[in-house]
Amino acid sequence: GKGAIVPATMPVGGWSPEKQALVQRIKDFQKIGPAEKKQWEVFCMMKQVQRYDPGSHDENFLNEFFLMQQAGQISAEKHESPEKLALVEKVKNVQKSGHMARQLWYDYCSSHGNTNFDPARHDEAYLRGFMEKMEQGGHGSVGSLEANKVYVGNLERTISEDDVKEFFSNFGTVTLVELKMDINTGLSRGFAFVSFIDEAPVKFILENKEMMKIAGKQIEVKPARDRSSAMKGGGGGWGDDYGWMPPQAKGKGFGKMAMMMSAMAAMMKGGKGGKGAGKPMGPTYGVKGSGNPTADSEVIFVCGLPRDATEEAIAAHFSQWGTVQKVDMKYDQTTYQFRGFAFVTLGSPAEAQAIFNNYDNNLYNGKWIDCKP
Repeated sequence: GKGAIVPATMPVGGWSPEKQALVQRIKDFQKIGPAEKKQWEVFCMMKQVQRYDPGSHDENFLNEFFLMQQAGQISAEKHESPEKLALVEKVKNVQKSGHMARQLWYDYCSSHGNTNFDPARHDEAYLRGFMEKMEQGGHGSVGSLEANKVYVGNLERTISEDDVKEFFSNFGTVTLVELKMDINTGLSRGFAFVSFIDEAPVKFILENKEMMKIAGKQIEVKPARDRSSAMKGGGGGWGDDYGWMPPQAKGKGFGKMAMMMSAMAAMMKGGKGGKGAGKPMGPTYGVKGSGNPTADSEVIFVCGLPRDATEEAIAAHFSQWGTVQKVDMKYDQTTYQFRGFAFVTLGSPAEAQAIFNNYDNNLYNGKWIDCKP
């Protein structure tokens, strides 16, 4: 009638604000990924309706979806096609076959801009594309995988895989750490192989070798060689468990037996002359504080920062030693998360040196951080 009050703006389709919010919430939920979209479709099938538009259902229906979803009562897997289930199983079996195959799956997901590595959360076309890649030989050759891996040497004998992973996670997403252990002592043999989700961290690490220090000690980093070629005898040279080869052995056709014989000869030679031990084999090991860096500019490299660090907090921390002009934080290009390291520009080299002079006691929120030129 004439006296009716008409709202200034009508809700979408005459919906209440509650329904509008629920419809939007379900649409956002479906955008998370194929598995979430499938859960909504399965819920509709369980209710024996074929309308997948959230707006075509009432509030009770929409609320029930979230209650059942949160209670884990909607299993999309039970409603997957036999073809999809078979593909998921195939991809899982491929990953179980070894590190190289697992890395292929990581690389495939990364190349599609996806960091969800659960096969069940991808559709049939995605999984079929991966299996076709495998049948064609992956990315072309196993050797290409090594671009994601780096050899790390001169490690402390007491270091753990977690220590290595924590350090290298500053530069990118670490998918695997292979720390080589001495079966007699249970300690590290002093070297490891670190695999990343993509090539970018390896490129950065190899271009900035002088920055690679764990607890203040310089470590050695090299490109990891393809195991299939490095393990060959004859003219192909020799390698250790995963293809690293010392310079003196390149092209000499050494096999693993020759490597052991060479090591034994070196030990025997070391005892010559009545002194007993001779020159010790392997690297010498240092600890944090074995020498403060020397500033050659006002810019310092900082690693080991927590992932929740902010530009403001980092600037506030280093302002104890001078004027912070700039904080350049580095982020993962795939996840957009802080990678744990940054470049900090001070007011002068003298201010940077003051930080280096405090090397052993550079603590950020109670945790030691590595600061270098």
